[in-house]
Amino acid sequence: MTSTRIAIILLAFALLSSNLLLLNQQARAEPGASLQDPIIMGCPDKGWPPYHFPKGKDQPLGIMPEIFVEATSTLDYSVELVWLPEKRAMQRLKQGDIDVYTKAKEWVAQPSRYLWSQPVVDSTDVLAFRTGEEWAFNGPTDLDNKVVGTVLGYRYPTLEPLFLSGNATRMDATNTHIQLKMLLSRRTDAAVINQHVAQWLIRETPFLTPQQLRFSKKPLASASYRYVFSTHRDWGDFIQKLDQEMERMRTDGRMDAILDKYR
Repeated sequence: MTSTRIAIILLAFALLSSNLLLLNQQARAEPGASLQDPIIMGCPDKGWPPYHFPKGKDQPLGIMPEIFVEATSTLDYSVELVWLPEKRAMQRLKQGDIDVYTKAKEWVAQPSRYLWSQPVVDSTDVLAFRTGEEWAFNGPTDLDNKVVGTVLGYRYPTLEPLFLSGNATRMDATNTHIQLKMLLSRRTDAAVINQHVAQWLIRETPFLTPQQLRFSKKPLASASYRYVFSTHRDWGDFIQKLDQEMERMRTDGRMDAILDKYR
């Protein structure tokens, strides 16, 4: 067989593969299309432990993918995980290139453009303090004249008026890990932190111990983390069955068993 003929065959095979992939994506994104297996779930590529973890051979899935995989396997569906930057994931969800992502309605502009599961777990922000230097937090005004540790790029609607007025100072870190380092080194007076994330970091980070930190009893903000679906396929019956299966997981202990792995 000549090299030219081999090249032609390889080119034809590549074109066929490309066309099949395109047809599959078009079928997946066609409005009202029926469900296909596997279900494509988007995950944030940088992770957000313990809710999500970056892709890695020895990495756990995280709370949200693990609950979804458990529930959908009982419904006889398989799940394919793909890791994407946040903005790209939401764009691909909108286009129907992926089927499901994880968000809170409160974090999404025009949430009615998507289909939503019932709440899965709460995402609760609290204030972290150095042990022995905490104070009663009853509302934003208790942060007057304080330096507050925050995460770069995150919005804190409850505290925005304080920051804009200059009554409190926002000091950004690139992630929660650095937030807590800044707090313990006294660069900040308090830090706004997700409660589940804090529990995970204390468990997994050598320099952190439960004795070093205290957390406000009153939450700063709370939102329900859910599964958000593209409108390009008919998810109505599936979402109803998913919600019912997650309720069974809460009743029979499977939900707590997953959550306990990440506490």
